[in-house]
This record gives sequence, C-alpha cells and structure tokens, in this order.
Amino acid sequence: MRHKDRDVREGILLTVRERRERTKSRNQKRQMRGQYTYGNVVTKTNPSTHRRNNFRTVEGGQIKRNNEKKSTVTAGYVLFLTVMMCVAGYFCMSYLDLTSSITNDLGKIAKLEAEYNSIKAENDDYENRINGAVDLENIKKIAMNDLSMQYADESQIVKYESDDTDYVRQYISLE
Repeated sequence: MRHKDRDVREGILLTVRERRERTKSRNQKRQMRGQYTYGNVVTKTNPSTHRRNNFRTVEGGQIKRNNEKKSTVTAGYVLFLTVMMCVAGYFCMSYLDLTSSITNDLGKIAKLEAEYNSIKAENDDYENRINGAVDLENIKKIAMNDLSMQYADESQIVKYESDDTDYVRQYISLE
C-alpha cells in the first residue's frame, strides 16, 4: 500500500515537507535494523555508503574517472563533427546560390515583361493608325461605282445546316 493512500485513509492530509520527513525517518529506522552490535564492540560501518547532504561519497576517485571519461573527445568524434560541419556548410552555400539565382531570374523576368509591354503598346499604336487610315465608305463607293460590284441576290445565297462545328467544308463547286 502506498504511503499517500495510508495518510489519506487515516484522514490526515500531509504537506510535502511532512511526507519527506516521515520518509526520511522510516529510512533511518530501516538502516538501524541492519546494524548489529556484538558485545561491547561497535564495528565501523563502510564509509563509502555514508551520505552527506544527500550526496553519496565514493572513495577511490571513481567519480573523477567517470568525469574524465565523459569529457574526453575522440578523434572519430572530431572527424564526425568536421564532416557534419562541411555538409552543413555545403547546404548553406547551395541555398544561398539558389536564392541568388532566383533573384537574378526575377530581375530578368521583370525586364522581359517591360520589353513585352512596350512592344505591345507600339503594335497597338500601329494597328490604331492603320484602322484610322482606312475609310470604309470610300472603299464601298469605289467598289460599287468603279469596279461594278453589287450586293448578292437571293439566288446567289446558299443556305446550309450546321452540326455545331467551327468550320464548313465545301464538297460541291458552286459554279
């Protein structure tokens, strides 16, 4: 059964500090049970198991050796870090190169769009001048008077049925 459940069952609500003190006293009682005295001679306990300020002291420098093992850097680790730094540098340089090429391409696209717009404006201007220079009434007068052209009669008009296509093929000559 857990200590917390026992405390709640007894109707006592304990603070964290009280629980720690209770646990500490229980642990001390357990340690006392394990120590025996034989006659009038009290044996010393092993000093390596004593605790000071909740830290266990270890004789023989075991902690020092563990710290030395943790702090050593092997040649393989240095080589691995060097290779990873080179790979990261390569990716960074590739990224910078790619972004600069995109920026250059965007500049070229902007120049080409400006050139396209200026050429389109010139073409529209030429088309308006050509359309403005053509006088359709004058062309109709010349065609009817000088060239003897006439509008088509009802007999010259050929009617056909369309099957919703975009073009018509002529299979028979109308002459």
